[in-house]
Amino acid sequence: MEPKKPDWFLLIKAWLQRGRYGLTLPFLVRATAYHRGKSNPKREDIVSLINEIIENPVEGYIVHVRWCLEYGSAVFAVHEQNSPNRLRDRIIEIKNKNSPVQSLVIEQNLGAVWNVPAEKQSLLTTVIEKAAEPVVSGNFSRNWSEDGVQFEPLQKNDIEFIQEALGKKSS
Repeated sequence: MEPKKPDWFLLIKAWLQRGRYGLTLPFLVRATAYHRGKSNPKREDIVSLINEIIENPVEGYIVHVRWCLEYGSAVFAVHEQNSPNRLRDRIIEIKNKNSPVQSLVIEQNLGAVWNVPAEKQSLLTTVIEKAAEPVVSGNFSRNWSEDGVQFEPLQKNDIEFIQEALGKKSS
């Protein structure tokens, strides 16, 4: 029997199957917390989720962090290791301590977008910090508004997506 895939993986896969580019880290943090019945995720939950992605990769897949022009934000996607859609060039590779296989890759161009060095620790820290502000303020879903694209609280359609992707309702 195949092991159960983690919630973050199921959410990303479901989003990609809708023809989308990826999910933001604040959305993933809130969606996984919502599914576990936790109401107010914190910065520690961001770090915990990143660590889970790196230390417990889904066999045969790599998580990609790249820039989404539509949402003006970094997004997380998953692709099979041999996928033609997989990021291969100009990436920072992050591997599980116990495996030579990549767990996570980050586009180097995020360094230029965020004006930070395109190095592993700098990009990883910035990914976490960029997610912290919306998470701490209770805004997780990237949406269009009169003021442009911004993070907002989860909407009804976000909750429906989470429930659909994870197979059951949160209590």
